[in-house]
Amino acid sequence: MAAASPRSSSPRRSATRTPPTSHRRISLPTGTPSPRRTATPSPRRSPTRQRCSSRHSPDPDCGCGCDLTESSLRSSQRDTGDVITVEDFQHDAATWLTANRADAPRDYGAICPPDLVEAGLGWQRRLTDAGWAGIHWPTEYGGQGPTPEHNGVWLLECARAGVPAVFNMVGFVLAGGAVMRYGTPDQQTQHLRATLAT
Repeated sequence: MAAASPRSSSPRRSATRTPPTSHRRISLPTGTPSPRRTATPSPRRSPTRQRCSSRHSPDPDCGCGCDLTESSLRSSQRDTGDVITVEDFQHDAATWLTANRADAPRDYGAICPPDLVEAGLGWQRRLTDAGWAGIHWPTEYGGQGPTPEHNGVWLLECARAGVPAVFNMVGFVLAGGAVMRYGTPDQQTQHLRATLAT
């Protein structure tokens, strides 16, 4: 008779498992927008001028001395805790992309080909300057603060316009997402804003 294998005589390991990280609750720092926050309906805001504040650049044609661009309008909504509705956001995104797509390289997918690197970097700077980079990233990392649903709308509108949603999709999604989720505060400070800018 053959001897029993050493494995069969050893006790079985416990069947209890630690739940995956994605199911654990985490505490976000104060002021960090919840990624699952839903957009609340609000009356349609004028796409041109709103009530001004001192942080906006002066405009000689504005009676009150300030100019609220699309970017600063979205920024002011986030500063006051308002989240722009998905419908308003989609309208703003489509309008901006229609006006600016002539300056964009063709949509190249996740990895930029070597012949489009300069154009892609220029497009990413334009997106960042206009407030369209890091749509659902928290504001402390250089993001815009709305929800992942807003980001999905941005990706859809970029696809419709035939332009890249971000210059370096792999770096943005994989590297940026990993540093945001698992990085130390120092790593987040050092790398996340730079990831949005390139």
